[in-house]
Amino acid sequence: RLHFQAKAFNDEAIKLHYAELFQAAGIDVTRIDFLPATNKTGILNNYRAIDIALDPFPCAGGTTTCESLWMGVPVITLLGDRFGCRHSASHLHNVGLQNCIATNSEQYLQLAQSLAADITSLANLRAVLREKLSSSALCDGALFARNFAENLQLALSESDRVA
Repeated sequence: RLHFQAKAFNDEAIKLHYAELFQAAGIDVTRIDFLPATNKTGILNNYRAIDIALDPFPCAGGTTTCESLWMGVPVITLLGDRFGCRHSASHLHNVGLQNCIATNSEQYLQLAQSLAADITSLANLRAVLREKLSSSALCDGALFARNFAENLQLALSESDRVA
């Protein structure tokens, strides 16, 4: 099944429009859920029905990727060529999931298919995702503060040299 969740899907006309697009592409729309917006608890609860998250492109979902990992759902992302297209790849790299980062659309599809086909590996990965995230640099506030302070010092030093 494929789940989409967005505020836009509160509108029945929009749901119908997207269902027609999928149907025109030969996809059985009874296998697609267009979920309306909900609160954070509802969003997190919806992860119970998801095995693999497919990061959108060209713009990646940074917060959504972190939520997915926290809820034990691996994310497949397509590395983009600008800042807004690289959030998820950065998060996955920090968690040690470089094997979930595709560099082209064919690889994106292949990664999703191979992860979905190996139920044992998928279950093993899902069992450790929250721990991988919580022990990564993404959740290390002290490391972030040190790095931020160092970068501020570098920026201030650079501005002193320019002035």
